[in-house]
Amino acid sequence: MKTKIESLLKESLKAKDSIATSAYREIISGIKLFQTSGKVASIASNNDIVKIIDNALKQHLESKEAFEKANREQSVKDEERYIELLKALLPPELSQEKLLEIVSNVLAEIQPLKQNMGQIIKKVKEIVEAQGFKPDGGKISEIVKAKIT
Repeated sequence: MKTKIESLLKESLKAKDSIATSAYREIISGIKLFQTSGKVASIASNNDIVKIIDNALKQHLESKEAFEKANREQSVKDEERYIELLKALLPPELSQEKLLEIVSNVLAEIQPLKQNMGQIIKKVKEIVEAQGFKPDGGKISEIVKAKIT
């Protein structure tokens, strides 16, 4: 995934697309920071990179809201472009039907009690990530709550 982002950065530099260049540099910088932040240098996995992109996406969504409140049209458009570019880097979300199926399978393994809810959600997230999708904690939690109660 990191090599894909680096190649997108090169393309954006050639195209002189300043917003795309800035977005990709932000992610590459986040990856480098992650890799050097621990006591021992580590290599960022795809899941780590997805979390880095997700954090950047949240920051840009908050910035967009602030610019909308301040009536700064151009800044809102720039943030929308950042958001669009970052969303394109994220893996797709799992369909509702498939998510329901995974939750049902996990509930068959783990006793469906409120005390086990955190354990159930964690297991579902692991399965979703293992299948190459981005887990949506809110959706998962909502489905698990509905199934347990």
